Amino acid sequence: FQALQGLFAFLSREVESKTEFLKLLKVYVESGIPVITVIRNDSVVHSQCIIGRSNISNKTVDSLDKSTNYGNNVKVYEFEDLPLEYIFMDDNHPPYMSGSLEQPSSFYTDAEWTDCEIDSFIVPLHPKVYLSAEMARIYAESLLKKSITKLSIFKNKEVVLKVFLTSSRSYKQYLITNLTLENFCKNSFLGIVMPKFVWIAEISTKKQIKNELVEGVFILDTTESQGIYLIAGVIGDYFLSENLEDFKKITKPLAPFKGYKNNLT
Repeated sequence: FQALQGLFAFLSREVESKTEFLKLLKVYVESGIPVITVIRNDSVVHSQCIIGRSNISNKTVDSLDKSTNYGNNVKVYEFEDLPLEYIFMDDNHPPYMSGSLEQPSSFYTDAEWTDCEIDSFIVPLHPKVYLSAEMARIYAESLLKKSITKLSIFKNKEVVLKVFLTSSRSYKQYLITNLTLENFCKNSFLGIVMPKFVWIAEISTKKQIKNELVEGVFILDTTESQGIYLIAGVIGDYFLSENLEDFKKITKPLAPFKGYKNNLT
């Protein structure tokens, strides 16, 4: 087991609430990583692999209704609350079965499989990914709260926070080809030395998600172990550096820009 530590993320519902447990699983799926799950009920224990999700429809986005007030009357929705279908590889069925994470055996007709729930999951990770999905989400939420209160941005607005893992090489390729991102931000991001993998937190709105747009992003260091995970970010016409007290005003107002989508395409 010790030889495998650092190469996998393992999580069980015994140590997390059901809601939070499934949200963390969704973060890893959103990162384009195949997730191995164990489902069970009183009579069944079985393994599945989740390899992706369904496309996001306007109706799905409009169904987001649970939010948290971050101050200044800013309501924040979590992307993981979107009621999406996920793609299962199950050796008892043909490939690419579709279902919800809340009902991972919904495509079974045998009554014995009714009411199975995901009990635990394991995610293969690069050995240098020290920052877990849980800590990445918590830290991204704290950055967003600090930005909202300190910069007074997004007043009386509803925003959506999405967190995922990707390679810095893929993310920089996205930056290079992104014609909608303000040049100062793009060049600043491209000039930063990043670890092999980074956590990305995108800030958007319901309307912008429908158009695959975002209006803010934080880039987090997966290898940092001292608690300061921010590499850089841009939000509300401000550029954030590793020093959380250093908010640089962007001379050209930041317009919504195309979000990253390479993980699931």
